[in-house]
Amino acid sequence: MINVGNALTGVAPQSKPNVALQYILSGDLGTVATLKPASSKTKYFSLQSFYFGCVPSSQETLAGAAIPCTLRLTGKRNGKTVVTQDISFAPAGLTGLLVSPMKKQEFDGAWTNVDEVDFAQTGLLAAATSVLYDNVKYTTFTF
Repeated sequence: MINVGNALTGVAPQSKPNVALQYILSGDLGTVATLKPASSKTKYFSLQSFYFGCVPSSQETLAGAAIPCTLRLTGKRNGKTVVTQDISFAPAGLTGLLVSPMKKQEFDGAWTNVDEVDFAQTGLLAAATSVLYDNVKYTTFTF
């Protein structure tokens, strides 16, 4: 989690001041982030929605301009792929030059009963792009 406060450029968080960050240039983690249940009692979950936006990766990521990006989401259950979906973010018109709102991404029933979701950046600039996430909504199921 990072505090984006009242930045004058970049992507405006859906719920200030914190967002989750997939910060690619911070190490050798590649361009994939993974969402898994935190509790061993959770058997699977249903991804419902989240907000996201993209900025160039740098030490000043939060001060960067909003930029377009594409992600490939892969839902898995017991290590096997059960659903994939490509999603994109584009800055909002001229306001994207300063602060652009996050995009809300909603998911249908195909995203029910997964135990892992991979968020892979695609495109030529994937390794130089940071993704900001906010208000991830999901339902967990335990046995």
